[in-house]
Amino acid sequence: MCNEAVSQQLIKWRRMFHRNPELSNQEKQTSNAIAGELEKMAVPFATFTRNFGLCAVIKGVHPGPVIAFRADMDALPIPECSQAAYCSQNSGIMHACGHDGHMAVVLGLAQMFMSVRSKLAGTIKLIFQPAEEDAPTGGASRVLSSGVLDDVSAIFGLHIWPDAPCGEIGIRVGSMMAASDRLTIRLKGKSSHAGKPQQGVDAITMAADVLEGLGHIVSRQLNPLSTATISIGTMHCGERYNVVADNALLEGTVRTLDELIRREMPKKIERLLAGMTTAQGGDYDLKYQFGYPILTNWPEPTKLVITAAQKVIGKDSVHTDVHPELTAEDFSRYLEKLPGAFFWLGCKKDGDLYGGLHNPTFDMDESALFIGMKILYHTGLLALAHYNK
Repeated sequence: MCNEAVSQQLIKWRRMFHRNPELSNQEKQTSNAIAGELEKMAVPFATFTRNFGLCAVIKGVHPGPVIAFRADMDALPIPECSQAAYCSQNSGIMHACGHDGHMAVVLGLAQMFMSVRSKLAGTIKLIFQPAEEDAPTGGASRVLSSGVLDDVSAIFGLHIWPDAPCGEIGIRVGSMMAASDRLTIRLKGKSSHAGKPQQGVDAITMAADVLEGLGHIVSRQLNPLSTATISIGTMHCGERYNVVADNALLEGTVRTLDELIRREMPKKIERLLAGMTTAQGGDYDLKYQFGYPILTNWPEPTKLVITAAQKVIGKDSVHTDVHPELTAEDFSRYLEKLPGAFFWLGCKKDGDLYGGLHNPTFDMDESALFIGMKILYHTGLLALAHYNK
């Protein structure tokens, strides 16, 4: 197929997935659609027994290493704000994180590698992973536990990135995306009449102090050159306007780029809660869940991506010194176990006012799909040769 035909096919796939988004652990129709496209290409594949993921396997005629690529499948519980002809047909659900594009790119890889199978020395595995958005658990750990990656020499992936122009990529060796951990704080006070606050213990005032204190952990208990955030996303307090609240529930996330700081965070938060609640005569429960680890690119696989990308889009469009982001990705779990690399694929179009990731107006310059596919394809060829050594 010519480049234009391949590009149009990628766009067609992406729009098919975009119209029919499914939430984490509910990707049944998405899985069926991927299976149908793989069958059309005569690509062998297997489905996972306890989720909707798939693994396609393309064996070259010559022996060699196994190289894997991953696409995530799930969408988000976000109502789409778009007039596009391909907007979501599932109310309240949207592909607002580019996973529709990721699936299209990896289906394109299946097509490309099948066309050169007679020349391949090694095997290509294409992982369609469910539940990337299901933090703090995520679907990557399920793929790893299945054993399907046990024979893999290296794994690669990408993420659609609306902060970068279409035609450019961002990558770096080492820490690139943050660890994402989850905390749930329940503050316990004592209710009383609002006119007699001295007879109660106000959970709302405790919550206010805790919110301020969490900020002080970052600003005063960490090295100023370190990068971390503690963000409270929801807070539910009290039952009635004229009753001193006896409870407050705070839920949030902690993001870090240093494993030592990450491990210290729950201790610092626990100490803060113990002091602040005791001072007011209250109590607390803290549930702290370690989620996705720090996404850390391996040196040699990163060099392969850089070499491939420079071939496809030119040296000036490959940014190897990008600053790490405090967004998170469960591709990081693969990189804990396997050599590999992950990069950001620019998809911003000049003049467009699309929202960012996880935004109801998110969209992309779809020409990025072909660029991403070509970079991964050439990365795969380089990786087969590299690990064959």
